[in-house]
Amino acid sequence: MNRYNCLQAKAALLLAALLLLSSCGFSGGGEASGEEVLVYCLAKSDQARLAVEGESRAFSGAGSRSDFALRQLFAQPENPSLETAFKGGVALLSFELTDGVAHVNLSREYAELEGIALTLADACVVLTLTEFPEAAYVSITAAGGPHPSREDRMFTRDDFLLGAQGLDPRDVEFELFFAAPSGRYLESEPQSLSIRDNNYALYMVDMLMAGPRSDDLKPVIPEGTKLLTLSVEENTCFVSFSEEFVSAAQGDADSARMTLTALANSLTGLEGIEKVELALNGVPLREYFMYDISGGLRREAAAIDGGQGMDVNFYYAGLGNSLIQVAARVPYGEGEELALAALNGYFKRPAPIGLKKLAPERTSVLNLEINGRTARLDLSMEFAASPMDPLAPYALLKMLADRTGISELELYSEGKRIGEKPYTLEDAPEA
Repeated sequence: MNRYNCLQAKAALLLAALLLLSSCGFSGGGEASGEEVLVYCLAKSDQARLAVEGESRAFSGAGSRSDFALRQLFAQPENPSLETAFKGGVALLSFELTDGVAHVNLSREYAELEGIALTLADACVVLTLTEFPEAAYVSITAAGGPHPSREDRMFTRDDFLLGAQGLDPRDVEFELFFAAPSGRYLESEPQSLSIRDNNYALYMVDMLMAGPRSDDLKPVIPEGTKLLTLSVEENTCFVSFSEEFVSAAQGDADSARMTLTALANSLTGLEGIEKVELALNGVPLREYFMYDISGGLRREAAAIDGGQGMDVNFYYAGLGNSLIQVAARVPYGEGEELALAALNGYFKRPAPIGLKKLAPERTSVLNLEINGRTARLDLSMEFAASPMDPLAPYALLKMLADRTGISELELYSEGKRIGEKPYTLEDAPEA
């Protein structure tokens, strides 16, 4: 069983124990008065997107109080800031309370819930029923069988209260990254949240999914994406999304890059996280469109708009021998030739997330001459020290063409010609 399957099995315990009871989401334990029952619902506010809150309901007197409270879970709360955790046609089929175990059998629609939505729904059922001393354990089934994402199990109240009891609410500021108006860089947006626990990573991903508060910034997580599981182990944050993370994405190089770098730069800004690994429906995600993310995502400061330097386009190798254009800013000195500054910046900068650099380490420019539409570029011996990637000349050609308007490149290393004829834009792969 891989790490993500293990997380799926533990999702209810892990997520609820660490997250559900936010500062505006926990109404405390203990029973309501004899004429009332306490029913747990979802908090709607932006400050409690992952919280449940108890609402007192007047007991009708018909049947048992536990049966009445359970049925109230499927009704809309009286408080407009709350909502039921059960949507999409989920209904109660049967309920039995024997020997300290509450057996709750829901309709087949319950089996369609997943990730945090499933965890929140389970929390509402368990917290509501365990308000009654006679219900120490709760079993929840879908049309008589276990939920497809986990084995049959019984919940206790501690599964959902562990880690939240006794913690005072506090305001925490998160540094999130969203796409700049150009869609080619990230910009920082601080957001504050009042929380009771220390599971910052899950709050951060939830806020990234909700999108920026500023109208000037663009969302980075595809619409409709659901967070299924999240865990931090040995300085790595493991995040599993629903299929919309891929199916609802635009799929172009810039938007995919913004998604990956926003997740990496946001999460690695938290103490104890150095790398992010993604999964889709619990299966490790090795590719994201033209990006190879099998090695995980690490912080990439170059993706953040620093506002200084010269705007250039760098070119790197993506999956399927594709040439990927990446926006960059490079410093240049007074009087320095812009094309030369761009080349030096390219050779010094590490490859972006998921892409391959097309020039060896320590490559430097020996000479650059431009004559009309032709550039003659002589590079140090490092460039030819190992077999050259066929895309490398075209990456350099396109970068120079963007700055100087050339259409062909004669390439040399230590004065020795590379290629029998010039490399031309006509032959270059699209980027």
